[in-house]
Amino acid sequence: MKNSGAENLSWFSHEITNSQEALTEQGDFWFGKDIMVEKAVIAANSATLGINLRLRRENLPNIKELSLSALHLLRTSTRSCYAQVGADIKPEIGRLSNEDIERIIKGEEIICPAVAINHSRRAIELKDGVSRFFWVDANKHLIGDKLVEVVRKMKIDGQEGKDWFIGEAGDEGVELSGGAIKKETPITLALRIQDKKLWIPFPATEQPIRVSSKKDLPKYLESVPAGLVPDFMICETVPVALPKDLVGVINIGIHDEGGVHSGSPLIDPGFEGPIRLEIIKPGKHPDFVELLMYEHVLKQ
Repeated sequence: MKNSGAENLSWFSHEITNSQEALTEQGDFWFGKDIMVEKAVIAANSATLGINLRLRRENLPNIKELSLSALHLLRTSTRSCYAQVGADIKPEIGRLSNEDIERIIKGEEIICPAVAINHSRRAIELKDGVSRFFWVDANKHLIGDKLVEVVRKMKIDGQEGKDWFIGEAGDEGVELSGGAIKKETPITLALRIQDKKLWIPFPATEQPIRVSSKKDLPKYLESVPAGLVPDFMICETVPVALPKDLVGVINIGIHDEGGVHSGSPLIDPGFEGPIRLEIIKPGKHPDFVELLMYEHVLKQ
């Protein structure tokens, strides 16, 4: 693979504007197909360099302006089955070249280096699809009356005000918006984290974790013992059901002086069930998770 610092600086130029405009034409939201990985094992509680992802055209937005700058605008979401056993896959886009992008445009497959982080107590085997690229127009998540309208169309178990609520902008939101919104403007759906907590206990075997779907998770996840607060654990919200035209993106930032969510923030259109949260270094455990809502309208 050819790496060039000069080439990789291209995304700072006017290309970034062209890429933003091209992505915006795709709608407020886009996500690609699963990115395949060359088989590898990540050691417990470690970061592994030299993971190879196999990028194809189907993994990236279908825009004529595809370039390094477009890739830098994308975010990644690790597949839930890997995230729940502790894996977080981070593609190293900065190590790609313009020649790599040209090969993708021609329909070829390229290797993209990645870092794989393992937050769990057991080694994890990576294979097949491990993550997806996605893009959101950060200024287009639903707020105000529109957010209230779509939340009312969702099915959310539990009691409003206790298990979930619609969060308002507050002083910080007003400041960040430059005064464009008011303190009482609804800006996010907040879901309480329930009492159920899971973790991966100390290994009884040296064999790595092997998952290919969520069906494999019960083999590895167990209830957290009373009084224990592990550095990595799985929590749940009440069950929710998203319509086919809505997408949720978890706010992975710090809440209540507690942990952050791992790099698996994407909640697909049509999702049904409790939202599983991968909480890293919880400390004082967060009380809720914020879900930013986007309309997913396919362009004709």
